[in-house]
Amino acid sequence: MKKLNILNTLSILGRYYKKKLFEIYSSYRKEYGDTFMVPGLFGKRNVVFSFDPEIYEKIYRTEGIWPIRRDLEVVHHYRRVLNPHIFTKGSGLITDQGEAWAYLRTTTNPVMLNPKIIKFYIPRIDNIVQEFVEKIKSIRDPNTFEVPDNFANNISYWAMESTCMIALDTQLGLINHAEKNPEAKEVIDISQQSFELICELTFEPSLWKIIPTTKYKKFIENFDKVTNLIVKYIDAAIERLENDPDSEKPGSEKSVLERLLKIDREVAIALAIDFLFAGVETTSSALTGCLLGLSQNPKSQDILRSEILKILPQKDTHLNADKMKNLPYLRACIKEALRCFPVIIGHFRSTGSNLVFNGYRIPKETDVSMPSQMLLWDEKFYPRPNEFIPERWLRDVEKAAECPRAANVNPFIYLPFGFGPRACIGRRISELELEIALCRLIRNYYVKFDYPEKISYKTTVFNAPDFEQKFNFKDVEV
Repeated sequence: MKKLNILNTLSILGRYYKKKLFEIYSSYRKEYGDTFMVPGLFGKRNVVFSFDPEIYEKIYRTEGIWPIRRDLEVVHHYRRVLNPHIFTKGSGLITDQGEAWAYLRTTTNPVMLNPKIIKFYIPRIDNIVQEFVEKIKSIRDPNTFEVPDNFANNISYWAMESTCMIALDTQLGLINHAEKNPEAKEVIDISQQSFELICELTFEPSLWKIIPTTKYKKFIENFDKVTNLIVKYIDAAIERLENDPDSEKPGSEKSVLERLLKIDREVAIALAIDFLFAGVETTSSALTGCLLGLSQNPKSQDILRSEILKILPQKDTHLNADKMKNLPYLRACIKEALRCFPVIIGHFRSTGSNLVFNGYRIPKETDVSMPSQMLLWDEKFYPRPNEFIPERWLRDVEKAAECPRAANVNPFIYLPFGFGPRACIGRRISELELEIALCRLIRNYYVKFDYPEKISYKTTVFNAPDFEQKFNFKDVEV
């Protein structure tokens, strides 16, 4: 691929102007094949693109203990070059590399990946979801049971509340009183705008490394606002914890924030910023995908409801770790939703050693983009890819007998949380949030969505729903 071709196709008059990333990548794949190189422009590095899962496995198996991912350089620049006084121990788990990343990761792993600590949050997250369930009841149309056009905001408020509970050990009251907390809503809005700017500065030709472009200046302005707001919340949370007379409570009752503050205050701040910045958009998108898949497949929804009724015979039955243990169909529904409506377009790594891809020599430290989203929808890998079939993920062969099984597919295609040392550190928490939300929503409501022609997603750093989420929530009378 030639540099001039890239500039021409992405310019205002080019055929890819304003196209979504996955549409551009799909066209590139048809034109250049499953492996090709995009030359770097304006100070950026060359990037090899691959649509071959066997190559993905090679990259992950040889990436080493300190995997390199350089895809969000503008965020790293903002944090480490422009704001080192805030990000004193590194720019965060999302953008740091090498020893700086390794220190953050090894410090946070024992806390974030500890199942006992995650279980600590089940009743707290459940309380937030129950508040969300009641909110739906109050905002839906009493006759049609349809929620308003701006229901996406309500999902974002739920995600923000859940994320704040984990990252800051606090609730903001957004679900029922968003108007009283305009700053929290501003964090959500600015973060969404920032993702679009990051996408443009990262994946499109841009001169920001050479001169401060208009989009770069807007990005800095947005990041200043959202970072300052998040730091304000973090400072308030830390002050509250320091003045808490119960601060010496047993270790099993300590929150993520408390534990990290005991280890390293700067690391706790960096992780909280990453959580609030990235966690809300991704969790909102994931829940929307789950609701969309289930609402358009009532048979799957009924099977899931039958499973949930076993642990929630009454609507006000409390959830705990034991009840959440054996829910295979729930987890299959979440997996299938993340396949049909992926939150990320793919993954990015630098090769950890010299490799050979389809006859091409790829030197060590070459940046490689792995846009696996297209493979999730490829008939070659997932038969009947346009159908929502949770059964394909079940281990029970008998139940999955009548559908294509995901167990037969290369596992390096479906990696919603990444793989290896650099896999998403918030995976356990994200899955728990989705599981509890779906348990309560499907237990309480029959969910429908009657507007298939309006379904679309916009691709920024993450895939975000871009349609009016007019879900219909009718009460389950059981």
